[in-house]
Amino acid sequence: MCPGAANPREVWRVRSAEQIEGAALLHYKDGWTALSFWDRSIDKRSGCNSNFFAQGTHTFEEMLEIARAHFPAVMARFTFKIVPAEEVKSP
Repeated sequence: MCPGAANPREVWRVRSAEQIEGAALLHYKDGWTALSFWDRSIDKRSGCNSNFFAQGTHTFEEMLEIARAHFPAVMARFTFKIVPAEEVKSP
């Protein structure tokens, strides 16, 4: 569900250089919103990511607020900024 990962079973095919931590996408399905982004804050291997789900249709900022409110310890461990993938430039 992260940028560049068209098929979840083939996330390993996305080059590490393209897996920029904090590069995020929003997804909407059946009345739910998912916020997905590359994250190696615990596991340093390529392909690691985080996902937050909330019932309803939410904006990017709303999803960040929901994640902060319900998972403050998890959100506190991120040393990178979580931003929409289209705002991130590849190295």
